[in-house]
Amino acid sequence: MRVRQRSTASLSTSGRSASGQPVEGSGDGAVTDGWVSARSRSLGRRRLRRSVCVLVVALAVLVGCAKTVAGQASVATTAGTTASTSTSKSLSSTSNSSTSKSSSSSNSSSSGNAPGSTTGTTTTTTSTEPTTDDTETSTFTGNPNNLPLTAPGTKLKYGEGATVPVNYAGEDAVVTYSNVTVTKGSEADWVTLGADLSDAQGEEPWYLRLDVKQEAGGDLAYSSVESDLWAYTANDDYLLSVYSLEYDNPLCPLTGADGNFAIGDSYSTCLVLSVNIGETVDRVQFEGDYSFDSPYYSDPIVWKG
Repeated sequence: MRVRQRSTASLSTSGRSASGQPVEGSGDGAVTDGWVSARSRSLGRRRLRRSVCVLVVALAVLVGCAKTVAGQASVATTAGTTASTSTSKSLSSTSNSSTSKSSSSSNSSSSGNAPGSTTGTTTTTTSTEPTTDDTETSTFTGNPNNLPLTAPGTKLKYGEGATVPVNYAGEDAVVTYSNVTVTKGSEADWVTLGADLSDAQGEEPWYLRLDVKQEAGGDLAYSSVESDLWAYTANDDYLLSVYSLEYDNPLCPLTGADGNFAIGDSYSTCLVLSVNIGETVDRVQFEGDYSFDSPYYSDPIVWKG
């Protein structure tokens, strides 16, 4: 190996060149004009490797320490969380237990109080909704001027009139039935009336005629309030009114209120009663508007001949 040397220098006892000539410098090797001996380079590389190893070991130790610290912190955190959860559960359980015991104690006190003990307050709820009584009568609104009405139970003769309260299709009103009459027809009348003879065998028609006038109240347009009159035999059998006829027949035209019917208006009408041959119409009654709470239902107005 080539080594540059100085001509004048103090020589080291151990430093020599590859040719045996002494070299200036320390015993481990000499530096001559920037050049380093082979031994010095070898020692340098060893020291470098040693330093690197030391650094690697130190780094490993630091990493290990860091992991250890992190693990301990994680364990501490987990322990803290577990403790917090346990505490929360414990508190919740204690609270629920206390509430349950308190509720049980309250129920026990309510169900059986010892003499002299204070009972709990009892709250009673009262409904404010109106109750409905089946026997309650409805309010009649068809007579705002309080016109005099024929009293229930009044006995009349045919031809006499009665002023009564009626209800038709939800409309309250006051009407007067006048000229009430009952006459007997013949079995041959069924043909003129347009009836089916097969349905009329053994029966004969009777005619209930009257006039209807509206005195007060609501709209009675297209009404037929004469249907509130009921006819009976002497045996108290109800006589049916026959409507399956020609309305404009000449014997008993079946008419009613027209579309312009109003207070003060009137119409004449006729009802055909189907009566067994040999029986007679005993009476005609006004029993109200099919309402059981009507005073006329139990004590009707009666027309008789």
